[in-house]
Amino acid sequence: MSLLVFHRNSVKFFKFSLLGSNIKSNKTFSNRISLISKVSFSTFDKKAATELSDKGALAFANKNYEEALKFFLQAKEACISLVVILRVANCYERLNDRRGAFHEYQIIIRFYENSLDETRRAMSSYQECYVMALIGAGRNNYLNSEEAMEYWRKASQFKNIPNHILGNSLIAGLYYQKGKYREAIQYYTKSIQELEGTTEYSDILNASDNYFFKGMSHVSLDEPELAIQDFSRLINEYRDGTNPDSILNDNENRSMAYMNRGLCYCALENFELGFKDLEDSLIECDSDVNIIYAVAQAYYIRYTETGSNELRERSIHFLNKILEIDPKHFKSQQFLMELAKGEHSPNSN
Repeated sequence: MSLLVFHRNSVKFFKFSLLGSNIKSNKTFSNRISLISKVSFSTFDKKAATELSDKGALAFANKNYEEALKFFLQAKEACISLVVILRVANCYERLNDRRGAFHEYQIIIRFYENSLDETRRAMSSYQECYVMALIGAGRNNYLNSEEAMEYWRKASQFKNIPNHILGNSLIAGLYYQKGKYREAIQYYTKSIQELEGTTEYSDILNASDNYFFKGMSHVSLDEPELAIQDFSRLINEYRDGTNPDSILNDNENRSMAYMNRGLCYCALENFELGFKDLEDSLIECDSDVNIIYAVAQAYYIRYTETGSNELRERSIHFLNKILEIDPKHFKSQQFLMELAKGEHSPNSN
């Protein structure tokens, strides 16, 4: 049985599009800012800047991003601070102003890279601002993916800064989106190795994200054995509760993991495990017509290989289930009509 490739671009990865502007977690890009010392390279009115920045932080916490941006911009005028600039960029991202966010991140990057003060450049607070700016600039540089990856490569080199952990994973994600699955696997593997045996970065990145998309990449490359390894690691950790923040906490992701592992088992002609996983995928998410259709196709392919009426009936069952959810689902309507005419029977060719 050939390997069906089933993946979508909108899987809930990091809870944001890799080149988009929605941030996975406040811990990564806003709350972590509060952990950095006030880093200023021009002093005007620090007291006023602090008061304005505090007001901005409160507005941001209340998701009033326009109000927060206003306070942070005023704070930036009162005392130019790398931390305040990060907060300005963060607001622009939340407001989907990627150009504005990219501009602010660039200010930080240029300041750090052009600084001749080696003592200042060696300060962890400055380095953290720089790394966070590199991550943000890459994420918002949607016109030049190669430049975005270069930003992330630079960030990944700062092993003493927690947010460096995002670098390799973001590069992998961009390769994945571009359909360069071999390169994606290379960088997902690097990210997994960095996360192995430590919980230091658990508030920034979860290894399950990498395993999920590494598995999906192997599926796309028609490598079912390797994909099964990644999906099994994910599923076992979720079942055992050893990864409480697993990407599989999301029903749709969990369903896709079971379904893709099931398709891989079927490709290896282990139909007992394959169809069990396919059925389990629908237990996790029984209303997604795309997933149900993929399961129906899997039963149909095996039916054409064996002539088993039981498999034919299972395929028809799932096609009818799709029409219960979406009566206008054209592919299912067409498929059922062709099955009724015998056009898909094993002896029809």
